Amino acid sequence: MKLGTRRMEWHLKQIMMERNIHSVSKLHQRLQQVSKGLVGKSQLYKIVQGLPGRVNIKVLLALTEVLDCEVHDLLISRREKNPETTTEECNPVNMPD
Repeated sequence: MKLGTRRMEWHLKQIMMERNIHSVSKLHQRLQQVSKGLVGKSQLYKIVQGLPGRVNIKVLLALTEVLDCEVHDLLISRREKNPETTTEECNPVNMPD
């Protein structure tokens, strides 16, 4: 997902693989242990497949609990690289490095 010069990256699949969770069913089982009925398997499938337009905060919190990670591990905001942009322009307070 992109907005302006920022791009959002969703790393749920990568985190799942690192934790040896290779299926939505397995992730769903673990989420059920944390909070029964929080998210359905079909909804979870959509969340796993790509960056969702919206995510319930409780679902996001449950994912961090089950995967033993932080929100910033799952969802990363990056500035798009622009060849015409200088380092000073990228530095929000224009402080020397």
